[in-house]
Amino acid sequence: MAGDQVVRAAVMRNELKRRLIARFPHRFTTTVPHTTRPKRTGEVEGVDYYFIERPVMEKMIYSGQMLEFGEFRGNLYGTALSSVRDAQQAGIPLITPHPLALQLLRTQEFMPFIVFIQPPDAETFKVS
Repeated sequence: MAGDQVVRAAVMRNELKRRLIARFPHRFTTTVPHTTRPKRTGEVEGVDYYFIERPVMEKMIYSGQMLEFGEFRGNLYGTALSSVRDAQQAGIPLITPHPLALQLLRTQEFMPFIVFIQPPDAETFKVS
C-alpha cells in the first residue's frame, strides 16, 4: 500500500540520520525544526522542536526565513535557515525533509547533497 511505503520511508530517513549522527558525532549534526503544533510530553523546546505560534511561523515563511516547510494535520513544520546555519557550526547538517520539499533546498547559500533511499518492502522493514 502506498501510504505504508510513505511511512516506512519517513521512518527510514529519520533512523538513518540518527545512526549517522550516533556513529559520527563529530562529523554530522542535525537541525532543530520549527512547528506550530503543541509540545508533547517529554519534548524539549530547542532540542526536539522550536514550538512557535502559527502567525510567527507564517511570518518566517513569507519573509524567506525558512529553508523548507509544509503542513501536516493542520500544523506547520519546517526548517529555518538559522537552524541550518547553527548546525553547520557543529558539523555537516543532516536534514530529512519531505520529498516534496526537496526542490526548495537548493539555494544560493545551500547546495545540499540529496540522497534517495528506497524503502524495503514491508516484510523486510519489520525485521530490520
